[in-house]
Amino acid sequence: MDSRQPTDMHFPQLSGFERQHFSSADIAEYREILAPMWNVELNQLSSGTFHAELELVKTPRLIVYQEKWDRRLFVQGNSPAGHLMFAHSSAELGSWRGETLSSKRLVIEQPSSAVDFSTKSEHAVLLVSPEVLQEHLGALDTTSLTNPRLQGLAAEPQLIRQFRAGISRMLSRHRGSTHVEPGETAAHESEMLDLLRLIIQPTAGEVFSFRKRSKRAQALAQMFELIRSSDEFHSIPELSDAVGVSQRTLDYAFREAFGLPPSQFLRWLRLNHMYRTLLDAQASQTKITDIALNSGFTELGRMAAEYRELFGELPSATLKRNRRTPDTRLPFANTA
Repeated sequence: MDSRQPTDMHFPQLSGFERQHFSSADIAEYREILAPMWNVELNQLSSGTFHAELELVKTPRLIVYQEKWDRRLFVQGNSPAGHLMFAHSSAELGSWRGETLSSKRLVIEQPSSAVDFSTKSEHAVLLVSPEVLQEHLGALDTTSLTNPRLQGLAAEPQLIRQFRAGISRMLSRHRGSTHVEPGETAAHESEMLDLLRLIIQPTAGEVFSFRKRSKRAQALAQMFELIRSSDEFHSIPELSDAVGVSQRTLDYAFREAFGLPPSQFLRWLRLNHMYRTLLDAQASQTKITDIALNSGFTELGRMAAEYRELFGELPSATLKRNRRTPDTRLPFANTA
């Protein structure tokens, strides 16, 4: 019997906007929940049964949400289409495109950007179309926001706290609500957009951070692009040669960004590949040995032990379960 709890979803439809709450104990199901908004693959990098919570409000002009994972994940794919993303993570250990996450800045992504990040924490996220943002900000120059070299937006700690608090208020005001006035929705939108104005507007210091990537961060970015574009499983020496750095530099880069040596990171990526393959397979027509070999494992006993450590179950238990398809997913419509 599957010990995972069923997905918990609540969808009150409110005038002027939508509120949704998701709770999932299956990483593959959670990826499907995110799919309309985030075209990404989720890989678990810390041991134990996965669990995630996500609470979201969608208004005519904005999407805001908070999510929390209880396991460290490596996420690779593309950011939401048609929307700039402003996000803050409470992670003590995390990375975004190879750079260490900082609590003193917001992460910014352009629409449909290739992303890779790793974190285990709670995140506050705001999505807004470039057109809506420009309309609200008026004469304020937002050219820098569309610069592909933008690494993040530096801001005073007080403004970061206000950003997180604003999203929390927007979510909490309507928990259990059955009706919201259109004027109230517009006020909430303006509150968040005005806060972005305070964060974006020029100050005496350097607001936009266009930091040159370190050699380690560049190596990680190149390596992740290689992994993304290839169906093969690569060894550490192969990856080191491909990105033009020493194995020692690669080791330092992984430990700095993920708290893991590259050998363990790559093995756990292969275990995640095996997990997804087993979920999609038909038990009566599948041999676990074949999937393990195709996932790059030759020591089957060691593989089974590591698999159980990472996912809390043996490969045979995963194979017996069908991939769980959520009843509904995140909304994704134009907010303009």
